[in-house]
Amino acid sequence: MLHKPFCYLHPVSPDNFIGRRLLIESITQDLRAANGTSHAIIASQRCGKTRFLKALAEQLRQPVVLETGASLALPFYIDFKARTFDSANAVF
Repeated sequence: MLHKPFCYLHPVSPDNFIGRRLLIESITQDLRAANGTSHAIIASQRCGKTRFLKALAEQLRQPVVLETGASLALPFYIDFKARTFDSANAVF
């Protein structure tokens, strides 16, 4: 039996984040594409949304060879619990 990496209130490392790798790779390719779309991660509490986003950011940090004129996705994390914002513009 394989070791279960989940431990309550402790984040799972990207290496142990199992079962979503294909989805993360698909979203990564879409975010890097010139005509890519927006994505929303919606789920109830304790479903792994934060871990998913951190694994996605890790994937986006991997080196890639860019074609001439291609754009690059730059991930960043905003902790909405640590700060309050008056508007969407204040976030950016």
